[in-house]
Amino acid sequence: MFENDSGVILEKSNSSQVNQEIEITGNLEAPIEKNQVLGKMNFYVDNELISSVNLIAENDIQKITVLNLIKQVTSSWFSILRK
Repeated sequence: MFENDSGVILEKSNSSQVNQEIEITGNLEAPIEKNQVLGKMNFYVDNELISSVNLIAENDIQKITVLNLIKQVTSSWFSILRK
């Protein structure tokens, strides 16, 4: 998600020339913490950078281990069987 809003007022004639580019910070690996900066979203008009906003993690993301995977599968099975 975006860290904050990024707004720019453009002439209507320029609105079709807006491009977006996602820039990811390095190699992302779990665990990832909530609100950790993951990269940037850059906005361009006629290849000129007009605005940039940080992309941040919306939730914590834990590293998958065999134990966590078994817990998830077991929990899913019990949920299915209860219905």
